[in-house]
Amino acid sequence: MKRCKRCDVEIIDDTSVCPLCNSVLEGEEKGENTYPSMITGLQRFVLLRKIFYFTVLVIGSVSVLINYLTFNGLYWSVIVLAGIAYCIFTVSYTAMHRTNLGAKVIWQALGIIALTVVIDIVTGYTGWSIRYAVPGLLLLCDLALVIMMIVNSASWQSYFMCQIAVTVLSILPLVGAALGYVDNMIIAMITCGISFLVLAGIVIFWDRKVKNELKRRFHT
Repeated sequence: MKRCKRCDVEIIDDTSVCPLCNSVLEGEEKGENTYPSMITGLQRFVLLRKIFYFTVLVIGSVSVLINYLTFNGLYWSVIVLAGIAYCIFTVSYTAMHRTNLGAKVIWQALGIIALTVVIDIVTGYTGWSIRYAVPGLLLLCDLALVIMMIVNSASWQSYFMCQIAVTVLSILPLVGAALGYVDNMIIAMITCGISFLVLAGIVIFWDRKVKNELKRRFHT
């Protein structure tokens, strides 16, 4: 065990200078390093993320090659690539970014919507993605945001703008029905109606707070 004459302390770590005064320690006995490893959890996560990116790159390349060599009229590798893109987005944005949880919910829903639309188109478009997937995911967003606002009532404002975004997005199924991409507007109308009712409920029950939040957001 080494000793510092100036501080009159004994040092058990494997170091040659005193951690208190930086004086050279006396004694030749080798100590033991008690400091934790510098390899942090974040560094391990970065390594795993790189391995993940390389793995999905290999999977995407192999799927395109196999689809090309065994092509039978179906571009199934496009579905694989779309799924890979969604997984990369999930890892890089949802897992890594410290952003509003409500915003993550919306972006995840948009990613799944894009994936379902790609699957619908590649497999021979029948409109199921716009008819069922889009309204269903938007309704799940409504439910998730309402639960978040109830659970985190003290910071409900952080989810209010997300609810406005979901309400605007709920108009998309109606637009798809109006343009003829789907032949049934009932589900689209229900989704849009529920989203507007949720937003109206927030405005009614938190009238003054909503006004203050809008003024703060838009600097009016």
